[in-house]
Amino acid sequence: MAASPTEEYGFSKYLDIDEMNSLLRTFPVYLGNRFIVLFPPNGINVADTKLSMLCHQINIPGITIDTFINKDAYFPQYQSPKSFKYEDKLSCSFFVTETFAERIFFESWINEILLNRGGVFQYPDKYKKVMEIGCFDQRGNEFAWVNVSGAFPTAIRDITIDFSQTDGYQIMQVDFVFSKYNIDFKYQYTNGVLS
Repeated sequence: MAASPTEEYGFSKYLDIDEMNSLLRTFPVYLGNRFIVLFPPNGINVADTKLSMLCHQINIPGITIDTFINKDAYFPQYQSPKSFKYEDKLSCSFFVTETFAERIFFESWINEILLNRGGVFQYPDKYKKVMEIGCFDQRGNEFAWVNVSGAFPTAIRDITIDFSQTDGYQIMQVDFVFSKYNIDFKYQYTNGVLS
């Protein structure tokens, strides 16, 4: 039988507080504050050209498996998978620079979706893009890339400007929908061992 990760790293099956602290020093907890978000630029399709946006906060998308109650005359009822679905939307917030370049970028993207403001829309291949989210540890080493396919903005939230605001940063929220995602991890579990 394969060893559990805690046994593999020399810890007992039930960690006491000292062993837990030692584990956290050996394998640091991800703080979630080292990441980058990349978009293809609007209007051109060049595979190697990407824009790094000043992203303030982003949610890595999730997935849900729907189940149903499986009934059998000879066994107790149990749950079985029926279908799966991705999260309904992906919310991001971005720092806004003095030129409003970020707002201009997303307004331009919205204009790629709308042929005009009369409710006529472009073909999906004209405006759907792949968003890339890179995750890095505290030493700056990448350990995961999240590729979000078929993404496009559905809402650019309002930005409040105020005479009394003299410090802090201006933040803009944008909501996206997407078709699917996949995560490329640097590390993988093989026989219970992270390598």
